Amino acid sequence: TVAVSADPSYAGQARTYRAVAAAELFRGIEISTSGTVVFKCLDGFSGPLNASDLLNTDPQKSIAFIALEDRNKKWPPLKPGQSATAGPFYLVWQNPEKSNIAREMWPSQLATLEVTTDLPSLFPKIVPKSQDKNVQAGFTSFIRNCFMCHTLNGQGTSQLGPDLNIPFNPTEYMGEKYLRHLIRDPQSLRRWPQSKMSGFSSKDLADSELDQ
Repeated sequence: TVAVSADPSYAGQARTYRAVAAAELFRGIEISTSGTVVFKCLDGFSGPLNASDLLNTDPQKSIAFIALEDRNKKWPPLKPGQSATAGPFYLVWQNPEKSNIAREMWPSQLATLEVTTDLPSLFPKIVPKSQDKNVQAGFTSFIRNCFMCHTLNGQGTSQLGPDLNIPFNPTEYMGEKYLRHLIRDPQSLRRWPQSKMSGFSSKDLADSELDQ
């Protein structure tokens, strides 16, 4: 039984789940410390997770669990008026703040977890050439917050959002002011009732990370 104090899929509510530790699920499977585990969800949400984060057992850091929905006692719907829940499987974290686990690293409606190589080998076209520390920090934020919904340079596994560099990068046609509007509150820039993109508050994405 795993208690989650602030569940991002359920509006930050405290919830309790029946779950198995991710490290137990992968016990006996050889995974490099620099390896990547790609998740895919029933709704097309998909992206990479660091194996070191997913398989951590150190209580001083965040610990991942796969929550299991009881088919006879379904979880609440993710959105009012809809039937879809976070099940049948849902990746949840205890103490997510200890390892800076982003909101997008809680995939619900989980379908598969695939062990792969390191991220640069898996998606070489998304890796920035610059070694500038701000560029690299921005890239880390991009992977944790954006890459689960978008592809980049035709690479990635998500099927939700558009590619962010083909045929043009948003930075080429959208000024910094309005790009910030889009990330913080998409509806403040493009009013679209059917939009699937949620805004990123300063709690989800710090101003310093947005700058990077």
